[in-house]
Amino acid sequence: QGMAVALALATVLVGVRAGEEPQPDASVEKLIQEGLAAYKAGRHEEAIERLQSAIRIIQQAAAKGLASFLPPAPEGWKADAPESESGTVGSDDEAIQWTQVSRSYERESDELEVEITISNSPEMAQAQGAALMMAHENPQMLQMMNQDPDRKIALIKQDGWKGWTVTEKGDSAQTLAIHESTLVMVNVSGDDDKVRDTFWSSLDLKGIAAAGGSKK
Repeated sequence: QGMAVALALATVLVGVRAGEEPQPDASVEKLIQEGLAAYKAGRHEEAIERLQSAIRIIQQAAAKGLASFLPPAPEGWKADAPESESGTVGSDDEAIQWTQVSRSYERESDELEVEITISNSPEMAQAQGAALMMAHENPQMLQMMNQDPDRKIALIKQDGWKGWTVTEKGDSAQTLAIHESTLVMVNVSGDDDKVRDTFWSSLDLKGIAAAGGSKK
């Protein structure tokens, strides 16, 4: 649930959609050079504007790369076009940078819905990773979390990713995993574990980790 809240917050923050193409002459190198020149000349507002524009272009490129890992619709399903967003919120040490891509799927037979979200944000990954690490390192904590008979939580560890699956009886099924600064979530609108696991297995986790800047 915490992950869903974090992703929802990131979605409503003011950012730049990856589909918005930058101006033809707004290359990253040119913007950085102009920003540096403005900074040296004491034109700080202009420097900030140029450098923020360069960051937006880099974030757009990152979002486009992550979006390529959202799988096509399986047979019997239809998929919406991928959505991509990126931005920076806050300033100084409290700034949060994020890039997020998502895609929604619907099963034609019963309108069951699935959403896959890939996010790249060191700050978000750190916050979510702390809770996951506690669950992975403390078996008692997992037992406590599974005391509710309508909730089933299991830990996963795969290709350098750590996370968990959560099934809420009569409600939803979800997988959340983290690799360094990248988060992946598969969310099913019903408690169908098999559908969740099928979509999860369709993801190229190694490729997503590399696209997210994995150091491993």
